[in-house]
Amino acid sequence: MHSQNAAAQHWRIYVIGHGKRSSMNTILQAKLAQSNNIHTLMLFPAAVLLFILPFTGTIALRLTALALTLGIATWLWFRQPRPPLPLKIPLALWTSLAAASILWSVHPDTSIKEFRHEILFGLAAFFSCYVITRSQREIKILILALSLSATTMVILAIYNWLPHKIWDTLGRQGGVGTYSTYTLIALPWLYAGMLIYKQKLYKLPIIILTIALIASTYLTFNRIFWLTLAVQLIFIILLFTALSWKTLGIYKKFITLLMLPVILSATLITFVNTLDRQITFRFDHIPFANIQNAFNHDPRLEIWQKAGEYFVNNPISGHGFGREILDHLDKSEQHADIRSYPYPFEHTHAHNTFINYAIQLGIIGVLVLCFLLGALIWEFLKHIKHPNHEIRVISICMLALILGFLTKNMTDDFFRRDLALLFWASMGMSLGYIHWHKFRQQTADSTPTIADDAAR
Repeated sequence: MHSQNAAAQHWRIYVIGHGKRSSMNTILQAKLAQSNNIHTLMLFPAAVLLFILPFTGTIALRLTALALTLGIATWLWFRQPRPPLPLKIPLALWTSLAAASILWSVHPDTSIKEFRHEILFGLAAFFSCYVITRSQREIKILILALSLSATTMVILAIYNWLPHKIWDTLGRQGGVGTYSTYTLIALPWLYAGMLIYKQKLYKLPIIILTIALIASTYLTFNRIFWLTLAVQLIFIILLFTALSWKTLGIYKKFITLLMLPVILSATLITFVNTLDRQITFRFDHIPFANIQNAFNHDPRLEIWQKAGEYFVNNPISGHGFGREILDHLDKSEQHADIRSYPYPFEHTHAHNTFINYAIQLGIIGVLVLCFLLGALIWEFLKHIKHPNHEIRVISICMLALILGFLTKNMTDDFFRRDLALLFWASMGMSLGYIHWHKFRQQTADSTPTIADDAAR
């Protein structure tokens, strides 16, 4: 009798315990579904920001999305323990020098405006994307936003090109330089998407989009794009091959090595073809126009010469932060002795990021910029051999992004406004994913997503 009572008691305990577990599982599933919805809502402003950044005429919406993303990121930052923010010293030096240059700027209003747009907004994009990109889920959602944006850009570019068969610089997709630079920022994310997504259902659209984005950029006649594209692709292939050389079979090694001269040849041929089209379009009034004439008549040569003269005037601290400082120097009476030639209105800068920084912030500014970019590069170099596949892929692709961005800006300067925001958002997303992954390992925390914060 006693044994029967004990068995019944054990059965009741089992049933109650099993019921509690079932009830707990139901509650957890409900909370998970709710937190996923909150998660998506909290990522929405960041996704909108990444989507609209490349389109012209979206400043109000862009800043609204940035403000909302910054607000969410700040709230999350103080909610729980988090990995430390990287690049604090180089970012602080960059910010401090630009702010200090307002004191000696030849046009303080321009320096203040540029400081707000290029430094403060850039830091906000970097910080926000760093904080919100905590897991693979976030980075996949943000890559999706970038892919949708790139798809829309391609459609707009082709649609605006078709009526007159020339690039519409006033279209929503932007001008020749901005569109080609945007492509070089977007492509590394598409390469990363190809390697991160394992399902063919996701890979195929990304491959098609990559081809379409490159093909649409051909319509811009931008010649430096093709050399930069070759640099990016060859860098990615060489680095991936070097890291996995011992595990590659002979066939894969052969195919990989064969791809390098094919890519180089194809991009060089396209570069020459694009240059020939530029000559026909722009220099048909020049007798016996050829490639040498095209380079000799390139306005950058005289712009760089005059920029060098302005740099010599104040080589240590420069003339004040802001890309348009060259234009203000050109119009300044105190520099009338070396006033540059009356180039068209769009040539209001030195067409080279480093030369621009030399004019704006002197040799100190160039050194600080190199320190900042070097610190960024080192952040990714440290993780190219990481055991996590996604971290390896993102690190290599972001190195290619930085390399491409620098190469492209050797003959122009698009390290500003929407493209600078996209650059800093990309750096924040990638470093956020990497550092949050390491932080989870160190703290043995298996659920550090935005959704968990929102559900608590």
